[in-house]
Amino acid sequence: MDYQYNKADQFADIGDGLRVHYNERGAGEPVVFLHGGGQGSGGWTNWKLNLDHFAREGFRAIAPDAIGYGLSSKPDDAIYSIDFLSQTLERLLDNLGIDKVTLVGNSMGGATAIKFAQDNPGRMNKLVVMAPAGIGPIERYRDMPAIQMIFKLGQEGGGITKEKIARLLTELAYDDALVDDQLLEERLEVALTQPPAVFKTLRIDDLSPRLPELKMPFFILWGRDDGACPVESGLEILKATENSKFLAFSKCGHWVQAEKADEFNQLCVDFLRG
Repeated sequence: MDYQYNKADQFADIGDGLRVHYNERGAGEPVVFLHGGGQGSGGWTNWKLNLDHFAREGFRAIAPDAIGYGLSSKPDDAIYSIDFLSQTLERLLDNLGIDKVTLVGNSMGGATAIKFAQDNPGRMNKLVVMAPAGIGPIERYRDMPAIQMIFKLGQEGGGITKEKIARLLTELAYDDALVDDQLLEERLEVALTQPPAVFKTLRIDDLSPRLPELKMPFFILWGRDDGACPVESGLEILKATENSKFLAFSKCGHWVQAEKADEFNQLCVDFLRG
């Protein structure tokens, strides 16, 4: 397999023996893109249709692999909680010399972005999330078909396979054509390196009680047909925050940034420019 990351890959050592891999494009105001979870996920697979557009529009676009994902470190004794993900993001930003940042997060990455913004409001410029986890009780997510598939794959015998990855990704995407062989190969190669702790210890607590703390400009996007995070949660975020807007797409699943890439790219650039 030929892992399809860009050849200009970079790594940052963030302490405690942890190394974060990231893709970076362009120069200007920093925008950091945080990917979702699931077997084999990573920054490039989530954001390969977006980074170059943001770079052409004058932004410094950075897509890291969270610890436990992509080409970043994957310790088998870590507790992969939302606090851990947010804290390692903070250490990455410090390493890269980024004081204030705009975060763009999908799913688990959306929850990480919200948690970081709640804990570090002084470091935030703007916030963009697509179908973030962590809005409401965890039972809300356990009923979603894609989340059930993630846990099912983790419990099945026989190890991870391309067929299992395909079963998961077709639950996430509205159009199965998006789940092509290249995406499956990319995610399989990562999934084979992920220790069980990445999924067994993942915990995303309910972030909604602290949503009113988010005063920065906030853009929420969702696919109506999301199989992982219910679109109704977007309205809850909208109601709880005072400087936000919410946009939903029909015929769209969990990956607005890929399924509606052109619209997403332009809408977000317009939002970042105010």
